[in-house]
Amino acid sequence: MPKSYCIAIHVPLFTEGSRCFAASEWARALTLLRDSFEGRFDRFIVVAPSRPASSVDAKLEPIGIGDDGFDPRPSLPLDGGKLDYWLRGGRRQWQRDVGRALTEAEIAHTGLGDLYRPINHDALKLALAVPRMTTVFVRDTDEVTKMRNLIDTGVIRAGPDREIYLRVYARALRQAVARSDLALLKGRALYDRYSGVARNPRMFQDTSYRSEEIVPAEHIARRLAGRGEASPLRLVYCGRLVARKGCDHSIDIVARARAGGADVTLDLFGSGDQRGKLEAQARELGIPEAIRFQGEMAYGPQLLKVLSGYDGLLFTPLSEDTPRMIFDGYAAGLPLLAYDIPYVRERAAEEGATVLLPFGEPQKAATIVSGLARTPGRVAALSLAAHRASYDNATDVWYRRRAEWTLEAHYKRQSAMS
Repeated sequence: MPKSYCIAIHVPLFTEGSRCFAASEWARALTLLRDSFEGRFDRFIVVAPSRPASSVDAKLEPIGIGDDGFDPRPSLPLDGGKLDYWLRGGRRQWQRDVGRALTEAEIAHTGLGDLYRPINHDALKLALAVPRMTTVFVRDTDEVTKMRNLIDTGVIRAGPDREIYLRVYARALRQAVARSDLALLKGRALYDRYSGVARNPRMFQDTSYRSEEIVPAEHIARRLAGRGEASPLRLVYCGRLVARKGCDHSIDIVARARAGGADVTLDLFGSGDQRGKLEAQARELGIPEAIRFQGEMAYGPQLLKVLSGYDGLLFTPLSEDTPRMIFDGYAAGLPLLAYDIPYVRERAAEEGATVLLPFGEPQKAATIVSGLARTPGRVAALSLAAHRASYDNATDVWYRRRAEWTLEAHYKRQSAMS
């Protein structure tokens, strides 16, 4: 009997009666994963917490219909808390559902998220306990660095419990990469932290656009040809409007640059609990006309086309972060202007399409942005470097590499067990 690929993860499945849906970006990632294996597996079983489809306004895509190759299995309610997980049967349900799926699979795809409600960690431990199971572990952010940054900037509280949590988390991640057949680690900082103890580490980038969706070079050339020293520098942000993303710093930087005489604007695409506060900030700084909130926009080629009308991507996070938004900017020919967190420094070294801004220093950052606004030649060089980098980092390119690494690890596991 052909075997399957099992994905046990915290990203929810949305339900409406017997039908299952996934958020559009996650559905896209699942499709890319499926296609990258070119028919090697008969099914892709997706075990995940569940939520009613009626509870969200976001765009959802059906999965598990017809012959799409997906077998979605909604499990415990996503909205349950820690007590529901540990004391009210949530963990038992999750372990039962994941365990059943693993009996039908050759490969288990897992990760490591919140340890207070360890959905990912419990799935990983179940997979590692199956002798013939090939385990693929995926982690996309250096959580230890991120949490320490958030504590330092006051976004989350400090305390001895946080230190204990970080030590336990780091130990759990070391054990995960040491035991998994393949550890996919996003970015240099995460790779450097854990590759020394991993059995089979590989560094990857997590992107969203396909090669054929990259904005054509002639479109970028037309935009750059229209820029001069007096042209406004049109910056954009695309992501969640939440405290740790530091969009308030971006607005402050734009205000300071404009106060110094630079014609700089910022549009923000996305939603989140900080939007009202950010709008009030723009009004208080006297620049509401320069800060525009565009709301959410569905991911896809049209979004990339819209982004390509800007001159740069402004990103001022308050902690280590590895957003796919950076590469979406590349696909639209946008250089990155960003706080110099480790992942941004890595991008600067790898692609040469980044302007580093000193972390947490808006006045110095504003001076740098102002200088860029007055040098169209540098904007053009950075934009072309970003666009070139987009081809090597298209999601179909990365998923193909990941599939090759996965099958290599899988065949090695099968050979060892035969």
